[in-house]
Amino acid sequence: MSTCNLVNHLSQVICDRRIVLVKENTFDHSRWRGTKKPILYTTGKWPPTSVEDLLGSPAEEEECAVCQGYSPCRCDYPLWSAQMQLFLMDNLLVSPTPGKGYGIFTRIAFDQDQVIGEYTGELVPIDKSRSNEDSQYVASISIGKAKLTQKGTLACRQAQCWIDASRKGSVFRFLNHSCDWNAALMLGRVGMGRRVMMVVTTKPIAAGEEITIDYGKDYWQPGLSFFQLKLAFDYILVSQDTDKLKVIHETASLSGKNMHSSCLLSRRRGSICSTITIPIAFQNCS
Repeated sequence: MSTCNLVNHLSQVICDRRIVLVKENTFDHSRWRGTKKPILYTTGKWPPTSVEDLLGSPAEEEECAVCQGYSPCRCDYPLWSAQMQLFLMDNLLVSPTPGKGYGIFTRIAFDQDQVIGEYTGELVPIDKSRSNEDSQYVASISIGKAKLTQKGTLACRQAQCWIDASRKGSVFRFLNHSCDWNAALMLGRVGMGRRVMMVVTTKPIAAGEEITIDYGKDYWQPGLSFFQLKLAFDYILVSQDTDKLKVIHETASLSGKNMHSSCLLSRRRGSICSTITIPIAFQNCS
């Protein structure tokens, strides 16, 4: 096996040419032929034929990674993606880390709540039969036109697919776990033409520090995969009760689990919270 060439050019093939770093999600038609249409996928053609079919219809209620707004905007995904690649190459470093293989380290200090990039890979159908080892680099993302409630908020459940970064993905496929994590994956959009899985800092990060996330309790349990679908789309509604925020569990699969919401779909600040949170991390650290 050849030695990994640790450079930050995102088009480079690394690690014996088996892992390709890509700046945007990719799509392979053959992976979708014959797949059953998700019940919650009510708009758009099926089977999909492009990334745009799956991620091209975000809702304004999803946060824009560029302007951080919750209303229609003209922010441009190709421009943002190109700018983020330059940002990554200048400010991040992939380097060996003891006991974890490779990790992502900062060249400069980052602020809290800073969008530092996009978690990308190949968009593939959900396959719960895949082994833990084979699915350790998958994250889930909603697809098709977002469903809204009668109150105009995002519905709890959305159709979804996997972002599979096992062979193709952004540099953030090298994110390692830490019980004192400093970043999280957050669902968002860029403009009104692309839904994205953002990587956002959850606390200030010093120059030279490793960027880490919380893999969650399920990662450490045999037979369960890293970033299983529940991590991003077993939504929780947060009411507008400013005195006592009422968290409503909408998914029975989370019953009895110690959930730590380190990932928020909405990072909007204000006295009234009317957002949806995504339980990207289940607390596993003592």
